[in-house]
Amino acid sequence: MARLELLLCAVAAGDESAFNELHESTHSLIYREACSVLNKYRPNCPERNAEDANDVTQETYIRIWKAAGTYRPQGSPVKWLERIAENCARMWLRKSTEGKVMPLQDSDAIPGGDFADAVVVRVAAHQAMSVLTDRERKIFRLYIDMGLTHREIAQLMNIPLSTALTTSLRARKKMQAQLA
Repeated sequence: MARLELLLCAVAAGDESAFNELHESTHSLIYREACSVLNKYRPNCPERNAEDANDVTQETYIRIWKAAGTYRPQGSPVKWLERIAENCARMWLRKSTEGKVMPLQDSDAIPGGDFADAVVVRVAAHQAMSVLTDRERKIFRLYIDMGLTHREIAQLMNIPLSTALTTSLRARKKMQAQLA
């Protein structure tokens, strides 16, 4: 049995020293996986992703501690650890987009307009979003604010691609009707 497998078995039995050794030997792997997922879904936020990757890594180790007993030695321990990190990063992204309004910045100003025009547009859009369901709002924001593709949204939310597409279309139609 490989060293990581032995450590995971010991962690499953509650061995804290084995957990510490597992942490030391896999920390950079888990951190890289967290960064990879965060950068995939938020490519324009490298500083924020690096900070969040630390939190995701910590969450990953909490989950590893709790789930070590579910690991089966027939699979790759590295892939198992990476999968937990990936799932934690996706959950982190979901939590980070729930119910939050994107901050208004100078760069949001309308080309050829002024900052006051941008504020009016942003407030109208925010009010129009109030007619959306939670799922519609989340998908709409992931698509518009974060620039994710519908395929990425489907993967992130663990829903079929067709659901992401139809929900996004429904949200856009509701927004258009509200803004008309």
